[in-house]
Amino acid sequence: MPDPQLPRKITARLNELAEPDTSRGTLRHQLTSHNMTGADLADAAILPETLITAWLDGTSAISPAQLVRCAPALQMPEDVLLACLGGGRDRSYWPLPQPAPDQITTRT
Repeated sequence: MPDPQLPRKITARLNELAEPDTSRGTLRHQLTSHNMTGADLADAAILPETLITAWLDGTSAISPAQLVRCAPALQMPEDVLLACLGGGRDRSYWPLPQPAPDQITTRT
């Protein structure tokens, strides 16, 4: 007999997966843009490297108070960085991906 809670569980899981993970994506993009490693960010923000790694891996929640300490190293305004925690994406700091030129089709 199927689990009567299955539809609710599936809906909850799909909603969770659909939430944008902009904080981790923004961190990864900024690290790449500034040619930094997680260790570099940890040193600059005076945070443990294991914490930065856990943030990037998604194994630890990102604390707003700790994230703000990363803003100067990432050369980002604190409010823009904090907005990432709520799913906000500032395209000037994390642009949308551009397709490769050979993947672009034009209609004539």
